[in-house]
Amino acid sequence: MPPRPPLHSNSPTGCAPAEQQHAIALYQARSTSDDLAVLVAVRIGLCDLMRRGLLDPGRAALLFEQERDRVSSSLFRR
Repeated sequence: MPPRPPLHSNSPTGCAPAEQQHAIALYQARSTSDDLAVLVAVRIGLCDLMRRGLLDPGRAALLFEQERDRVSSSLFRR
């Protein structure tokens, strides 16, 4: 996996433009993965809500981790 890009000071943690591009690039490399598509979409949506001031970063992190755990557990059930 490529190294994570540096954070941008004006964006919530994990939501800098370079980080979002990194997430999109990972999806483009594996575009047949529905699970990865969901995680990237959730990340982008959570970042948008944080930028708008509608969601605090702690809750966004918890929601993303819950979705990541759900996807991970579904992969192991296959």
